[in-house]
Amino acid sequence: RNQPDLDDAIFHFKRRMFNERMNVVEIAKTVSAMPASADPVQIKLLSKQILDEAKHYDMVKNVIEYLSGEKLSDEEIEKEFAWQMSPENVKAKGASLFEEIGADKDETLAAVYQFVAEGRAGRVWFSMANSIDDPVVKRTYSKIAKDETFHSHIGARTLEKVCHENEAEQAKVLEALPKMFERMYW
Repeated sequence: RNQPDLDDAIFHFKRRMFNERMNVVEIAKTVSAMPASADPVQIKLLSKQILDEAKHYDMVKNVIEYLSGEKLSDEEIEKEFAWQMSPENVKAKGASLFEEIGADKDETLAAVYQFVAEGRAGRVWFSMANSIDDPVVKRTYSKIAKDETFHSHIGARTLEKVCHENEAEQAKVLEALPKMFERMYW
Protein backbone atom coordinates (compact mmCIF):
# COMPACT_ATOMS: atom_id res chain seq x y z
CA ARG A 1 0.00 0.00 0.00
CA ASN A 2 2.85 2.40 0.65
CA GLN A 3 4.15 1.80 -2.88
CA PRO A 4 7.80 1.16 -1.94
CA ASP A 5 10.41 1.78 -4.59
CA LEU A 6 11.85 -1.33 -6.23
CA ASP A 7 14.96 -1.46 -4.03
CA ASP A 8 12.88 -1.30 -0.84
CA ALA A 9 10.52 -3.98 -2.12
CA ILE A 10 13.40 -6.29 -3.04
CA PHE A 11 15.06 -5.70 0.35
CA HIS A 12 11.78 -6.77 2.01
CA PHE A 13 11.44 -9.82 -0.25
CA LYS A 14 15.00 -10.94 0.53
CA ARG A 15 14.20 -10.80 4.23
CA ARG A 16 11.11 -12.92 3.64
CA MET A 17 13.08 -15.36 1.45
CA PHE A 18 15.66 -16.07 4.14
CA ASN A 19 13.00 -16.33 6.83
CA GLU A 20 11.51 -19.20 4.82
CA ARG A 21 14.94 -20.83 4.69
CA MET A 22 15.28 -20.50 8.46
CA ASN A 23 11.94 -22.29 8.83
CA VAL A 24 13.20 -25.17 6.65
CA VAL A 25 16.30 -25.59 8.80
CA GLU A 26 14.58 -25.32 12.19
CA ILE A 27 11.70 -27.66 11.37
CA ALA A 28 14.09 -30.18 9.80
CA LYS A 29 16.10 -30.18 13.04
CA THR A 30 12.89 -30.86 14.96
CA VAL A 31 11.94 -33.80 12.73
CA SER A 32 15.43 -35.27 12.82
CA ALA A 33 15.40 -35.18 16.63
CA MET A 34 12.03 -36.94 16.98
CA PRO A 35 12.15 -40.34 18.65
CA ALA A 36 11.52 -43.52 16.67
CA SER A 37 8.18 -43.81 18.47
CA ALA A 38 7.00 -40.41 17.21
CA ASP A 39 3.53 -40.20 15.72
CA PRO A 40 3.93 -41.02 11.98
CA VAL A 41 1.19 -38.53 11.10
CA GLN A 42 3.11 -35.78 12.89
CA ILE A 43 6.29 -36.71 11.03
CA LYS A 44 4.42 -36.53 7.70
CA LEU A 45 2.80 -33.18 8.56
CA LEU A 46 6.09 -31.61 9.61
CA SER A 47 7.85 -33.06 6.58
CA LYS A 48 5.19 -31.49 4.37
CA GLN A 49 5.81 -28.19 6.13
CA ILE A 50 9.54 -28.46 5.44
CA LEU A 51 8.80 -28.96 1.75
CA ASP A 52 6.30 -26.07 1.78
CA GLU A 53 8.85 -23.74 3.40
CA ALA A 54 11.46 -24.75 0.80
CA LYS A 55 8.93 -23.99 -1.94
CA HIS A 56 8.21 -20.62 -0.31
CA TYR A 57 11.93 -19.82 -0.34
CA ASP A 58 11.99 -20.55 -4.07
CA MET A 59 8.74 -18.68 -4.72
CA VAL A 60 9.99 -15.53 -3.00
CA LYS A 61 13.31 -15.85 -4.87
CA ASN A 62 11.31 -16.02 -8.10
CA VAL A 63 9.38 -12.87 -7.10
CA ILE A 64 12.68 -11.05 -6.50
CA GLU A 65 13.98 -12.13 -9.91
CA TYR A 66 10.67 -11.23 -11.55
CA LEU A 67 10.66 -7.74 -10.04
CA SER A 68 14.33 -7.02 -10.66
CA GLY A 69 14.42 -8.62 -14.11
CA GLU A 70 17.65 -10.41 -13.15
CA LYS A 71 18.54 -13.84 -11.84
CA LEU A 72 20.16 -13.93 -8.40
CA SER A 73 23.66 -15.36 -8.73
CA ASP A 74 24.95 -17.95 -6.28
CA GLU A 75 27.50 -15.38 -5.05
CA GLU A 76 24.77 -12.80 -4.47
CA ILE A 77 22.64 -15.32 -2.56
CA GLU A 78 25.58 -16.39 -0.37
CA LYS A 79 26.54 -12.77 0.36
CA GLU A 80 22.94 -11.84 1.15
CA PHE A 81 22.51 -14.96 3.31
CA ALA A 82 25.61 -14.06 5.35
CA TRP A 83 24.29 -10.52 5.87
CA GLN A 84 20.73 -11.62 6.68
CA MET A 85 21.89 -14.27 9.14
CA SER A 86 24.38 -12.05 10.98
CA PRO A 87 23.47 -11.65 14.67
CA GLU A 88 22.43 -8.02 14.25
CA ASN A 89 20.01 -8.84 11.40
CA VAL A 90 18.66 -12.28 12.24
CA LYS A 91 16.43 -10.89 15.00
CA ALA A 92 14.39 -9.12 12.30
CA LYS A 93 13.15 -12.50 11.11
CA GLY A 94 10.17 -14.14 12.75
CA ALA A 95 11.82 -17.54 12.47
CA SER A 96 14.47 -16.45 14.98
CA LEU A 97 11.71 -16.51 17.59
CA PHE A 98 11.58 -20.32 17.25
CA GLU A 99 14.88 -20.78 19.04
CA GLU A 100 14.34 -17.77 21.32
CA ILE A 101 11.35 -19.38 23.05
CA GLY A 102 13.04 -22.78 23.25
CA ALA A 103 10.93 -24.38 20.50
CA ASP A 104 14.06 -26.02 19.13
CA LYS A 105 14.16 -28.24 22.25
CA ASP A 106 10.50 -28.63 23.23
CA GLU A 107 7.55 -30.11 21.33
CA THR A 108 4.97 -27.96 23.09
CA LEU A 109 6.84 -24.74 22.41
CA ALA A 110 7.38 -25.77 18.79
CA ALA A 111 3.62 -26.25 18.53
CA VAL A 112 2.99 -22.83 20.09
CA TYR A 113 5.32 -21.29 17.54
CA GLN A 114 3.56 -23.11 14.70
CA PHE A 115 0.10 -22.20 15.88
CA VAL A 116 0.79 -18.54 16.62
CA ALA A 117 3.60 -17.52 14.26
CA GLU A 118 2.42 -19.53 11.27
CA GLY A 119 -1.17 -18.40 11.84
CA ARG A 120 -0.01 -14.80 11.93
CA ALA A 121 2.11 -15.41 8.84
CA GLY A 122 -0.94 -16.74 7.00
CA ARG A 123 -2.90 -13.60 7.82
CA VAL A 124 0.00 -11.31 6.89
CA TRP A 125 0.65 -13.07 3.56
CA PHE A 126 -3.10 -12.89 2.74
CA SER A 127 -3.13 -9.18 3.61
CA MET A 128 -0.11 -8.55 1.43
CA ALA A 129 -1.65 -10.55 -1.43
CA ASN A 130 -4.81 -8.47 -1.18
CA SER A 131 -2.91 -5.17 -1.22
CA ILE A 132 -0.63 -5.92 -4.18
CA ASP A 133 -1.81 -5.19 -7.70
CA ASP A 134 0.77 -7.25 -9.57
CA PRO A 135 -0.86 -10.60 -10.51
CA VAL A 136 2.35 -12.66 -10.23
CA VAL A 137 3.16 -11.40 -6.74
CA LYS A 138 -0.50 -11.61 -5.68
CA ARG A 139 -0.76 -15.26 -6.80
CA THR A 140 2.53 -16.18 -5.11
CA TYR A 141 1.55 -14.53 -1.84
CA SER A 142 -1.90 -16.14 -1.87
CA LYS A 143 -0.37 -19.61 -2.23
CA ILE A 144 2.11 -18.98 0.58
CA ALA A 145 -0.70 -17.66 2.80
CA LYS A 146 -2.74 -20.83 2.30
CA ASP A 147 0.25 -23.01 3.25
CA GLU A 148 1.08 -20.94 6.34
CA THR A 149 -2.48 -21.30 7.57
CA PHE A 150 -2.19 -25.09 7.13
CA HIS A 151 1.05 -25.01 9.15
CA SER A 152 -0.79 -23.23 11.96
CA HIS A 153 -3.26 -26.12 12.04
CA ILE A 154 -0.36 -28.55 12.57
CA GLY A 155 0.57 -26.58 15.69
CA ALA A 156 -3.05 -26.55 16.89
CA ARG A 157 -3.25 -30.33 16.44
CA THR A 158 -0.12 -30.82 18.54
CA LEU A 159 -1.25 -28.42 21.24
CA GLU A 160 -4.57 -30.25 21.57
CA LYS A 161 -2.66 -33.49 22.06
CA VAL A 162 0.06 -32.35 24.48
CA CYS A 163 -2.00 -29.88 26.51
CA HIS A 164 -5.16 -31.90 27.00
CA GLU A 165 -5.65 -32.21 30.76
CA ASN A 166 -1.96 -31.37 31.31
CA GLU A 167 -1.67 -28.24 33.43
CA ALA A 168 2.14 -28.17 33.29
CA GLU A 169 2.11 -28.03 29.49
CA GLN A 170 -0.71 -25.48 29.51
CA ALA A 171 1.32 -23.29 31.88
CA LYS A 172 4.33 -23.54 29.55
CA VAL A 173 2.16 -22.28 26.68
CA LEU A 174 0.77 -19.41 28.73
CA GLU A 175 4.28 -18.41 29.78
CA ALA A 176 5.59 -18.35 26.17
CA LEU A 177 2.70 -16.42 24.62
CA PRO A 178 3.32 -12.94 26.08
CA LYS A 179 6.97 -13.01 24.96
CA MET A 180 5.91 -14.15 21.49
CA PHE A 181 3.19 -11.53 21.17
CA GLU A 182 5.47 -8.69 22.25
CA ARG A 183 8.28 -9.83 19.95
CA MET A 184 5.96 -10.28 16.98
CA TYR A 185 4.36 -6.90 17.62
CA TRP A 186 7.67 -5.05 17.53
